[in-house]
Amino acid sequence: MRNYANSGGKRLLTSSLPKITITARCPVTLPIFHYARSLIAESERLVETVIRFVRSAELLSRDGLTAFDGAACRDIPVLSGIMADGIHLHSRKDDELGHVCGRPQKYTSTSFAVPMPLRAGAVVVAANAGSDYLFVPDGNIDTVKAAVVSLQSRPQFGAIFVSDKYGELAGTLPMSLIKTEASGRSRAPDIIVSFSYDENVAVAGKSGVSYASSVNRRGDHGSFSPTDTHISLMASGPHFKSGLHDPLPTSNVDIAPTVARILQFRMPDAQGRVLEEALQGSAHIDEYEVLNKTHRSSTKAGLTVKLPTDLDGRSVDPKLSSYSIELKTKILTREAASYTYFDQAKAVRE
Repeated sequence: MRNYANSGGKRLLTSSLPKITITARCPVTLPIFHYARSLIAESERLVETVIRFVRSAELLSRDGLTAFDGAACRDIPVLSGIMADGIHLHSRKDDELGHVCGRPQKYTSTSFAVPMPLRAGAVVVAANAGSDYLFVPDGNIDTVKAAVVSLQSRPQFGAIFVSDKYGELAGTLPMSLIKTEASGRSRAPDIIVSFSYDENVAVAGKSGVSYASSVNRRGDHGSFSPTDTHISLMASGPHFKSGLHDPLPTSNVDIAPTVARILQFRMPDAQGRVLEEALQGSAHIDEYEVLNKTHRSSTKAGLTVKLPTDLDGRSVDPKLSSYSIELKTKILTREAASYTYFDQAKAVRE
């Protein structure tokens, strides 16, 4: 049995009340000027944005694709970021008569509402905070390829996974590798892309910064960053070992079969595993083995990498022209059972 999901690297389990609580570390959007000052203090190489919200449909459209995200005009002053000198990459405009947005309002980004009928070759973006899902309704392979190249050419975007039905595309990994590929007619996307991140940069004492969808401006989750995937699981109750600090990987899908074991019923088709090492009278941590495995994509060469500070893509980084990704997993084994956990994935631009 295999599953790819958040691999909470460590858990603290104590015995008191019969309950399970999951908490996640999420990057928090700080007030703009405080955030800017913090980043400037942290790094002398601040040449990009300080708060970095991305509207993928707009960037794809700027790169020549027909893209929509189902949203009307948006008024997000920090969209795509603010430079160290205070210049907004998206200036704020006033549609006093409603000619642009359909009603009077201020906006930084125009409408990308999905038209009906949807035109051929369109890309529909489902914004999801730390990752975006891209749908190509007519399944046009050329549209998929063009969308992938657009994402690879902009450093705002990180690891890219593409539906297996399109075959191998340079610089991507198949969605089946992270268990998001679906058979037959389904609602699965054609492309999943995580936003770029830097897990080592600290702002106001909190490690981890990243780009994120413009849909959420209070914080986010769902990226392939270790600050999103290495979260905490806490459990308490008479069935759990007291004071256990569990270093083994786990996932959200492990919770249901564990609760089922406690309630004494079976879930034979569950994707996850029972967290036996955490239960009274069950396995010991030493009975498990964890193997780290890294999957690397092929390399997409000959790219023109566009600076995030120039949304139209006229300014490029002459030092970067290739893209690939690395997916890190953890394989947990005990006796004959084996479980594969998604750990993190990151784009490599050179």
